[in-house]
Amino acid sequence: RTIVGTYINMYPPSAATTLETIKDMVTRPNHKLPGGIPSIIIPDNGVEFKNKTLSHICENRKITIIPPQKKNPNNKKYLSKIIRYVNI
Repeated sequence: RTIVGTYINMYPPSAATTLETIKDMVTRPNHKLPGGIPSIIIPDNGVEFKNKTLSHICENRKITIIPPQKKNPNNKKYLSKIIRYVNI
């Protein structure tokens, strides 16, 4: 396991902070760090993952957003937890 994208600020999680995290994740290989364009993102049910800009970017980059299974926290991917909690 490794961190593939970070964005740290003093604002609460939002669409903007989520997009900054994804931007970092996509550009990390330019700095010889782990990351890149994921094929799948399984976010939690946070409102910051439900916006048109994120959907548009993921669609253009061929990133599939799969909704999490309800009431099954053990089935989520670690990436969504990293994206969710780094934005605090």
